[in-house]
Amino acid sequence: MDFVPVLAKLLATPARRFTRCAIESAARDADQSGADVSAATRAGGSAEETRSSRLISAGLFTEDGAFETLPCWICDDIHDARVISIGSEDHLYCTRLGALERVGLRAQAWRLNLRGVAELLRSAFECRRERPRALGDDSACWMIGGRDWGASSFMLIALAPSLRSPEDAWRVNQLIGSLPRCDLGLLLSATTIGVQWPRASQWRPVMLTDAVVYSPDETLSVDWRQLELVFGDRFQLRGGRPLSFDVEKIRQAWIEACSAVERDAKPREVLTEYRRLYPDGPSPSIETIRKRVREFREDDAAA
Repeated sequence: MDFVPVLAKLLATPARRFTRCAIESAARDADQSGADVSAATRAGGSAEETRSSRLISAGLFTEDGAFETLPCWICDDIHDARVISIGSEDHLYCTRLGALERVGLRAQAWRLNLRGVAELLRSAFECRRERPRALGDDSACWMIGGRDWGASSFMLIALAPSLRSPEDAWRVNQLIGSLPRCDLGLLLSATTIGVQWPRASQWRPVMLTDAVVYSPDETLSVDWRQLELVFGDRFQLRGGRPLSFDVEKIRQAWIEACSAVERDAKPREVLTEYRRLYPDGPSPSIETIRKRVREFREDDAAA
């Protein structure tokens, strides 16, 4: 199971406490792989139980008491029912039917372990400096760590579980302002929809699912190629200066891509063609391709 999209879905949820059923539901909705889950279930247990157990064993959750109410599953109405203790066992009490049903472990609360998430990300990015720590007292942002980048550049990585609004962006920007200066800052988040980030900032928000992948050896690793696409030319810092690319090579890739698809090629198709034509060197970012293609189209229209 690739738990990166599952983790992103849970991080984007305002709640930080979940029932096991909620964890299983998020895993089922977000997980697109089934082969490894099917193999695991042959040893016993449902696919959902296997998913949630693996998420918990990976250190992404810690026990956090029990819920006092749960969505009622006894009757057909949608309402919350109280969890009451009778002897040594917990039961769900439905006031609509006056009925009781044993809860078992379903009332157990699991809290998303942000420190554990930060440690996993620190290992994936191979950070050598700093240690994961919360910035501020509300867990709105976590410092993951720092690492050398290129010959003389320094990168910092932070985690903002979710950027949902301009207010969130302002708050997080204030928090990372206390960190040491860096040449490049990656701000990982479960969602960055609609967030306007200060253009002058060394930091850029990046979707967690665009930055990290779950490897076959069951570890997290960084998708540097995808970050290069998302982050732009500034991501290719070497000694603090971005790489430049031959405009004629990009133009040739655009011409070849248009010929291959028999229409005006999209920027991503041009990038794919560029990599085919020039496989031994670095590739321009999707932003650079988009800018150049726009210029090529304007030149053709003016001719």
